[in-house]
Amino acid sequence: ATTTRGIINAISKTKTNASSHVNAFRSIIASPYVITNDDVISKYTVDWTKNYQGGSVVCLPKSTEEVSKILQYCHEHNIGVVVQGGNTGLVGGGVGVGKHQPTTNCSSGVNGELIMNMGRMNKIIHIDPSAAVLVCEAGCILETLNNEVASQGLLMPLDLGAKGSCMIGGNVATNAGGLRVIKYGSMHANVLGLEVVLADGTVLDMLRSIRKDNSGYPLKHYFIGAEGTLGVITKVSIALATKPLSSSVLLAKLSSFNQIHTLLKSAKTHLDANLSAFEFMDTNSLRVLGTVFPHLLTKIPPGVLPMDSNGNLLQNQPSSRGIPGDVVVLMESSGSNTELDAIRLETFLTHIINTTADSSMPLVVDAALSMDSSQEAAMWNVRESVSVSLMELCRQNISISNILSHKTNTNDVQKQPHPFKKLYKYDLSISFNQTDEFLSDLKLRFSQLEGVYVLDYNKSNQIEDGNHHCELMFCCFGHVADENLHLNIVATFYVNDQEREKAIQSMQEILNHHVFDLIISKRGSISAEHGIGQQKRAAMKLCRSESELKVMRAIKNALDPNDIMNPGKVLPEA
Repeated sequence: ATTTRGIINAISKTKTNASSHVNAFRSIIASPYVITNDDVISKYTVDWTKNYQGGSVVCLPKSTEEVSKILQYCHEHNIGVVVQGGNTGLVGGGVGVGKHQPTTNCSSGVNGELIMNMGRMNKIIHIDPSAAVLVCEAGCILETLNNEVASQGLLMPLDLGAKGSCMIGGNVATNAGGLRVIKYGSMHANVLGLEVVLADGTVLDMLRSIRKDNSGYPLKHYFIGAEGTLGVITKVSIALATKPLSSSVLLAKLSSFNQIHTLLKSAKTHLDANLSAFEFMDTNSLRVLGTVFPHLLTKIPPGVLPMDSNGNLLQNQPSSRGIPGDVVVLMESSGSNTELDAIRLETFLTHIINTTADSSMPLVVDAALSMDSSQEAAMWNVRESVSVSLMELCRQNISISNILSHKTNTNDVQKQPHPFKKLYKYDLSISFNQTDEFLSDLKLRFSQLEGVYVLDYNKSNQIEDGNHHCELMFCCFGHVADENLHLNIVATFYVNDQEREKAIQSMQEILNHHVFDLIISKRGSISAEHGIGQQKRAAMKLCRSESELKVMRAIKNALDPNDIMNPGKVLPEA
């Protein structure tokens, strides 16, 4: 069935009817690429987390000219526009605001925005091997770009778990970080130039490929990380890195999260510029991964995993620690001299095996070095699959008791009503020496809430008789070298079906309040790399001063006076 249900009530303030809007879009873009079909549109209007949904019509432009004409029309008719790449975002930034959060100025009803997906603008315009520069359209898939430049001895400076589906325009619009920021930096460090279409259709040509330009305001940086609220990125010029001639991955098991900082300092000293990634995973994350995707761990030496002598993944004992139990660190070393790189890595490995931590315990419990590219890929697959395994845990509703088997008298299986799960994801920046304290304080707060039980947490006021309606399991991983913590909280609810949505929303509000309040009190950030989108919009008032927000609104009003660009995202209500 084809519908214009959302457009009629929401997409425009003007008297023009919905079918006229759709016809206008189809006069600009070939008809098959203006989508209103219910059976197809959900691919674009529902985000990856399934938490956000919105949008009435989808347009897939093929050129900057088509983008310009669409935006000019939307500007004239006050139609909200959401720019979308691979739809891999986690904060609701790439879909409409939906019925729960109507937009403010342009579309005041249900599911009204136009979704502009950039997937058809996927041309590689130019690769300059001598200058190490790539110029391409915004809809190019990140992995495709990396494969293309690799054939010329070059490397994309960005690497993400979603590289097979995310688009470079979305990467730039969200200032994506990823796995190798420690070596190559974020998008702000690597984007040389942009072509952007403003809200009124004006094409802003900043597509330069030079590395130094100190003439006037650096306008490109206004659009990097703006999440599509200031304009549509249509083309990108990006600085490439030299493809390493050698690379190896090292997994190390540590008995305490607090020992990671010592390991990182040692890695920077011994590996220097060769250190290209430094990631960590806690025990709970690996237990979830081993339950949902057990085959991924069979390729990893068991000594570097939190396992007992029988090869079973260990469960954490109740603790007041923020991150209890063992942690596993993944380090990547990449360089340009195979022989010298191998010697440097072996020296580093010997050093950390023989180093003791402050407590006179060994710094590293065990370590394993990849022997070939296949094992290197297997080690990376473990780290990159953690996030997906947590999503699948909740989608498949796997019993928590299968993962955390110590007894807390919660009687998961026998409880009525049947439990269900929800994953709450947070992307935080916090200084390393405050991370464990932050998580411990957070667990303490949640443990004091009526009816809430925090797994792995040992406090006298915890509920021990099973009389609770929600259990929380903390899973932590992330880009620890960048002080970027990915906090994932699995909530298991014991409520009736009719109370499900209310319980999910209520817990989201409670978690947001405490997570954001604590992270801001420690001078951290509510968004390290995922962006603000819908999820964190209200919290912007907490983490940015009123004077900062005033300047941001002034920029927004100057470039998008009708507030049609990704309305209802990033900036909070004044």
